[in-house]
Amino acid sequence: KSSKYLGGNMNFGSSTSTSFALFGEYGMTDYLSVGGTLSMATSSVMRTMYVGGDVTLHLSNWIHSGSIDPFVGISGGYNSFKDKKMGEERDRTNDPNNGMRLNGNAGINYYVTPRTIFFVSASIGIANGSPLQYGGGVKFGL
Repeated sequence: KSSKYLGGNMNFGSSTSTSFALFGEYGMTDYLSVGGTLSMATSSVMRTMYVGGDVTLHLSNWIHSGSIDPFVGISGGYNSFKDKKMGEERDRTNDPNNGMRLNGNAGINYYVTPRTIFFVSASIGIANGSPLQYGGGVKFGL
């Protein structure tokens, strides 16, 4: 409860390039946290940027797992997609990759110390999201 973390992660996906993200997380209760994310993915042909928020349900207190904290959640935000192909001008305003996005998330936090957490996670698009993203990262307590 009232825990605050800043972190970063790297995600891989079935339909996008590797993305890098910075995020913040705030523990509302022992079971529930909210957060915000800024991520960017780039490749030789495209670039995406995502800004959003999430709500996460932490299960460690319910299953008494010690330093392992399984979690599930939902995230939503705005995704911007830019095609970088040279010599090709296309109107991307109606591209399904642009606009609001909603994802379901699940993963496991591992508390190395109370202020250092390594995690792995996976997400799947519910609305306008990538079919499957998976990755890992680190969180540092404030």
